[in-house]
Amino acid sequence: MYRNLVLLQGRLGADAEFKSFDGSGHVANFRIATTKRFRDKAGAPQERTEWHPCSHWIGTESALNFFRDKLRKGALVDVEGELRHRQYEKNGETRYITEVSAERVQPLDLPAKKPAVDAAPTSPAEPEAPSQPDEVIW
Repeated sequence: MYRNLVLLQGRLGADAEFKSFDGSGHVANFRIATTKRFRDKAGAPQERTEWHPCSHWIGTESALNFFRDKLRKGALVDVEGELRHRQYEKNGETRYITEVSAERVQPLDLPAKKPAVDAAPTSPAEPEAPSQPDEVIW
């Protein structure tokens, strides 16, 4: 059996765009940048950035709200999915696109939760709660 598997880690180039479908869910469209650093034959440092269009199906309102908050310009994410080729018509012209159909999107730079200003400090005997979840997968 052959696999169509894409694994990317990069930063969003702009806020994700969201589209809703009547009663069947939502889709997030976004582009992430990956950068490879290397040295050329002369030993000079080089950098090559690739842009990857991605789409991610979102089935619930809570997931939609989560992604609206997290998929912002500059956000660091892990994306796992498969490569898809599709075509569409625009102004009478057929256009072709290759994109990552993301099955899993993992925001990596979740901000630490800040305590409320008027919150009472915890006693030393109580263990502190983690400042962010170990893993958030949708």
